[in-house]
Amino acid sequence: MDKQVKEDTEYKQIAAKTKPVLDVLETISDCLLESVQSIIEGPVNVQSDQMSLTVQQIEPTVDTFHVTADPDDHGNPGGSVFFPNDMERTDKPFDLQMMIMKKNPFQWSPTADEVNLPVMKISVQNDGKSLDTSDLPVPADIFISVNLYNVMEENKIYTLNVSYDSINHIVRHSSGVRVIIPQVKGKTQVVKMFSINSSLKLEVVLGASESEVSFRNLELHGFAWPVEDGARLTYKNHKQDPHLLFLPEDILGTNQTDFYVFISVQKGQIFHGKVDESHRLKIQIGIQTFTVECSYWSEAHEEWRQDGCMVGRFTTVTTLHCWCSHLTVFSGGIFVSPNTVDPIDDITLFLTFFDNPVVVTLVVAVWILFIMLLIWARRVDQNDLRKFFSKLSLGVLTFACLLVSTIWLFLLRNLHPCRGHVQSTSSVFSE
Repeated sequence: MDKQVKEDTEYKQIAAKTKPVLDVLETISDCLLESVQSIIEGPVNVQSDQMSLTVQQIEPTVDTFHVTADPDDHGNPGGSVFFPNDMERTDKPFDLQMMIMKKNPFQWSPTADEVNLPVMKISVQNDGKSLDTSDLPVPADIFISVNLYNVMEENKIYTLNVSYDSINHIVRHSSGVRVIIPQVKGKTQVVKMFSINSSLKLEVVLGASESEVSFRNLELHGFAWPVEDGARLTYKNHKQDPHLLFLPEDILGTNQTDFYVFISVQKGQIFHGKVDESHRLKIQIGIQTFTVECSYWSEAHEEWRQDGCMVGRFTTVTTLHCWCSHLTVFSGGIFVSPNTVDPIDDITLFLTFFDNPVVVTLVVAVWILFIMLLIWARRVDQNDLRKFFSKLSLGVLTFACLLVSTIWLFLLRNLHPCRGHVQSTSSVFSE
């Protein structure tokens, strides 16, 4: 109880110190707006390394309002907003104000811990009166310049073992990496996937973690990665990041389960690089996982909330894109999400086994010898020589089993392309 009282006191002290500063900024914004004499002047922008303030007059007849703050320096706050003109018709121009602060000033709430990105405040006035923008018919597109590299972990690097046809150089098989990502309520999971040392396209399968990943799943539900340039979505001057996969909370419907993302090299494509005698490649891929959310500051509750806002598909590592049904104060949070990455190399052993005729010949010969020994032992038993040959038969069978095991281990260690790195996993893949 004493701890809660102490926290409440600290929050009140923060609010008492911060609110007057925000009021001063509002006054400065109003004064700057009054300096704009006509619509022709265009937007007026004042920037610093911690804040950006943009004011603009807009024709009352436009269908969509648009304000942009382009920072002179990439380190300065910047952003833009697009929202429909659903205001009451008037002959007087609309006054738009957009303030972007590099750090979150609304710190007098426990929910402030969920906001670690720049804050954007938007207001609309007409004839000196603030207009209600709490229920837009079409969500506003809000873009805030960010630097997600500051809060993201370093790329985790994994190796995929790939085999290709010796004649046409067509990719035949690939090992894979499976990423298990837990759902986080109210947040959008993002997976960044990219190839580091190859131009070969990847193949991605998305599903629920309790589902079995099989060859049929890969063939029916896999899609090429990254997104082709011609298939990338665009809006105004914003483009979809081809390497980011968004997993919103409701993508799996009502299933309360984790995501899995299975990544491998896409089969059927032609390898154009340097060819070696083994006809195998080691492709390195980078994987990052993190959560993103869009939030707004509720004046009524004095806390950061998420209702009415969602992460947009044009979010990149340098831009936070939010869709919101109202205009107030916006920001967001990005956090590294827990996940389990399972490199699956055993599958390569079985997929590439029949590529090597030497391996096939040796294994077939061993099994033929083993079967012949079994038949011989059986005939010995049928000739009533059990007493004399019982120990001999047992020894022959034991020797055969040891021979098969020894040759099999030799093949694994010396003929498999991943020798020295073969590992087992809990997942079984069958075609």
